Amino acid sequence: HEEQVGDAWRDKVSSWFRRSWL
Repeated sequence: HEEQVGDAWRDKVSSWFRRSWL
């Protein structure tokens, strides 16, 4: 399922974005 992969990727991106934002 692509949805599962997208969800995991989104979570990783969110974490990275949060670190980059700070």
